Amino acid sequence: LRGHFYLGERGHYYLALTFCQLFLANINLRVKLIDLDTLNLGDKIMRLNLALPICILFSSVGYVHNVLANDYYNIKQSPEQRVYFIEPKDGAVVGNEVKVVMGVQGMEIKPAGAVVENTGHHHLLIDAQQQLNVGEAVPTGSDKHLHFGKGQTETLIKLAPGTHTLTLQFANGAHVSYGEKMRSTISVTAK
Repeated sequence: LRGHFYLGERGHYYLALTFCQLFLANINLRVKLIDLDTLNLGDKIMRLNLALPICILFSSVGYVHNVLANDYYNIKQSPEQRVYFIEPKDGAVVGNEVKVVMGVQGMEIKPAGAVVENTGHHHLLIDAQQQLNVGEAVPTGSDKHLHFGKGQTETLIKLAPGTHTLTLQFANGAHVSYGEKMRSTISVTAK
């Protein structure tokens, strides 16, 4: 049924629950019918009346198993896409020279150049006033916008004493931002 109907994000659970409810309702209905019918007709009617609920039961159990197994494996195969700071941590107190280690999940790091789906490289925005939306190019020619177009995942930066905002932005091979879903911002204090 999943291939033919859109059931919403968790609709297949409701469909499986409906199968189970139909099964239970059918058992109750059949049991009542059997109680009335079996007074005169014997156990052949009982076996016939239980055939449909048993088929529904096995179908429901198989369907629920497939739904749960499918969701489990989909989660394992499709990790959340995100970008994050490995080092420094948010709120860290650092020296004026800071080692920045960048991480990404759910996408592959590739050098700048070709635009390939689910690939890109890091950009570090230091004290940036404006965040980049999806489709906007990361600015060049500024010491506030660092490009790691060779696929680097760590760097050393120098910060003046005070509080600074570091924003990690993942972008495609043409330096075009993936936007908020692939952005992480932290604050550090340099001494």
